Amino acid sequence: MDHQLHKNSTNFKTFGSYETIQTQKATLSAPMKQTKLIITTEGEYGVQLEGISIGGQMLQLPAEIWDFKAGGDVALDTGTSLTALAMPAFQMIGQAIIKALAPKYKTQVGNSTELGFCFVAGDKEDSQKDVPKLGFHFADGTVFEPPVNNYVLNIRSNLQCLGLMPITRGSEKGGLIGNIMQQFHLWEFDLSSMTVAFAPSQCTS
Repeated sequence: MDHQLHKNSTNFKTFGSYETIQTQKATLSAPMKQTKLIITTEGEYGVQLEGISIGGQMLQLPAEIWDFKAGGDVALDTGTSLTALAMPAFQMIGQAIIKALAPKYKTQVGNSTELGFCFVAGDKEDSQKDVPKLGFHFADGTVFEPPVNNYVLNIRSNLQCLGLMPITRGSEKGGLIGNIMQQFHLWEFDLSSMTVAFAPSQCTS
């Protein structure tokens, strides 16, 4: 669910096939997409990322960043809020978004630290329409395109920042997709077929 909901808001988890379970289900707003589920070198659930796009354009990132065999795995981490990516990806995403917004908004670029790419906007809803679409492209062609408020966060009055951070584990590869990036979606982990599926949802029945 939305991380800004009241702390007493509840969610639910289901066990078994989503298509056949008889218990409470979330309402989906689009069909489920599916990609291969991998176990990362840290023992976490992960995905094989092939690349990232901004506004429909693939970023020119070195392929070795996502090389699973060389430690370039990307975890689906429900226990961490912010998404963390290798420094080259973090920098390139931030620069691409700021470049797209600069003609219309006052932008602020800090150093290579958490929430280093920000902009000032008086109306959040209007500004979200101007933020270019972020896409995570998995190795089998499946694409995860989160809504803008999953990766542009309202920090304080009129100030919005890119909700990403560079990974800090001493590696320039891989990263993790945090729970804010995953919100507004139902996620299904199938350990029998080693797949993960997802679909847009408010995550309420």
